Amino acid sequence: MAKKSVHSFQLENLTPDEALALLSSAEFEIRQTAGQDGNQSCEVVEKSRDESTLVYELRTVEYAKGITGIDRSSTINTTTLVTWDLKQRSSRWEYNGPHGKRARVWGGTQISAAGDGSHIRTQLEVEIKVPLIGRKIEDLVIKGTEKHWPTYEKLVRTGV
Repeated sequence: MAKKSVHSFQLENLTPDEALALLSSAEFEIRQTAGQDGNQSCEVVEKSRDESTLVYELRTVEYAKGITGIDRSSTINTTTLVTWDLKQRSSRWEYNGPHGKRARVWGGTQISAAGDGSHIRTQLEVEIKVPLIGRKIEDLVIKGTEKHWPTYEKLVRTGV
């Protein structure tokens, strides 16, 4: 069973459409990905866009990670496929790294109206299919995510 991390907060200064424009922008994705510990670089490659759907891929160079932490002597290439339902103001994403089907990390964001502002709800789920240590690795991923939420929220609040 996957482990989950959920974070939500209110934005008084952005309407839902403004929040959507921010969160689905390449500039925001690059800044928020760069702010995560262990990431070296990121680029956004748009795959498709129409009036209801936006699909893009985050191509990230990360430092290798293990149970003992970040290994800055080695890097890995990862991708994250992000699909935004522009009408529903919600996204789904799935991370793909070098561990293939043994490690699955996915999540999404929902933006809704809250008075004159917006409510943002973001979640991440992780499932590691490695005997004996899979749950420990899931715990480490969730712990890292929990550590990143305040930085993410601050970035959203200040915009790009």
